[in-house]
Amino acid sequence: MSPSPGYFHGIVNCWFDVMMAQQQTTLQEPLLADNVIIRERNAEFVQLGQDLADLRDVIVQVNELVGEQGEQIAQGGENVEHAKEDVHQAKEELQTAEGHANAARRKKIIVIVIALCVIAAIIIIIASVAGALS
Repeated sequence: MSPSPGYFHGIVNCWFDVMMAQQQTTLQEPLLADNVIIRERNAEFVQLGQDLADLRDVIVQVNELVGEQGEQIAQGGENVEHAKEDVHQAKEELQTAEGHANAARRKKIIVIVIALCVIAAIIIIIASVAGALS
């Protein structure tokens, strides 16, 4: 007995179905691999976005610190200018004080010399009066 034509047709259809299933599986495997790669890349892009946001926050903080330091540096520059003016004024006051001290010293010496002269004159007068009485 020979197989009927429908039998071969069934075998061919079965074989065709198996081949199609294998081909779909073969096609689905790269698609699954592609999906995994796409998901991994998507996760990497999300992480990159978070890293960029963190970097932006750091840059904003650094910018704020630089701004604050700029103000402090400007204030420091003003303080240096004020100190320079104060030092110049103090130098002038020290020179004036030195002049007053020298003048006071001269006056003191003159007073001492005059006092010594008066004492010497008194001694001479007393000595001459005592010599005249004797």
